[in-house]
Amino acid sequence: MGVFDMIAFVVLIVMISVVIMVSVNARSKNLQTRGAGADADKRIKALEERVRVLEKLATDRSARLREEIDSL
Repeated sequence: MGVFDMIAFVVLIVMISVVIMVSVNARSKNLQTRGAGADADKRIKALEERVRVLEKLATDRSARLREEIDSL
């Protein structure tokens, strides 16, 4: 094995290790974003429920009627 072959072999090993490191980092970031996504989904569902309640209060006929009567 010559010097050129050794250099090519070292470069190949470095390239393979870089590819492995990048794929491991990508997987860990993907797992982190999945956890954050689940938390965001919970928050969104809670906010949607709040909006439903507020819409119900705003469009409730008896509440509007009560407000109109109180205003007279």
